[in-house]
Amino acid sequence: MGRSHGITFAYDNKRLLKTLAKYQGDVIAKTEECVEKSARIYESELRSLASQHLDSDIVSDITVSFEKNEFEMGTRIGWTKNEEFNPDHVTNVYKAIFANYGTPKRFTKAGAERGSIDSTGFLKQAKENVKDTIHKLQKDIIKQANKEARREFNKR
Repeated sequence: MGRSHGITFAYDNKRLLKTLAKYQGDVIAKTEECVEKSARIYESELRSLASQHLDSDIVSDITVSFEKNEFEMGTRIGWTKNEEFNPDHVTNVYKAIFANYGTPKRFTKAGAERGSIDSTGFLKQAKENVKDTIHKLQKDIIKQANKEARREFNKR
């Protein structure tokens, strides 16, 4: 049987592993920064457009909540629907829904026409208005994080 010969290359990965461990923490922090700043941009635009179509008390009910678990991170921006629709007491969330999506022609039980609400589409418009701004913000934050990681890795 022949004898096997080979070349072994040993490399100390401590610096790489240290940089990667730090970068992992930075990635989470930068992701949180992206999510929060993006949410605030959208919230501002949503409030601006909603105020053109809704009363100020409805606009003031807009909430922003941040959600995070070990796999996901995100935000919810808008109105919170806490109860089922009650036609005798229409809550602000339903007023916002009706203003955004509109309603078909409505009639009373006796058959009298109550009219309809035209769709304004301000939710979609708010998203469209800030899409490029948010994309650029996120790209800039990621680019900065990448630059910082490279700088850290190249330290000796």
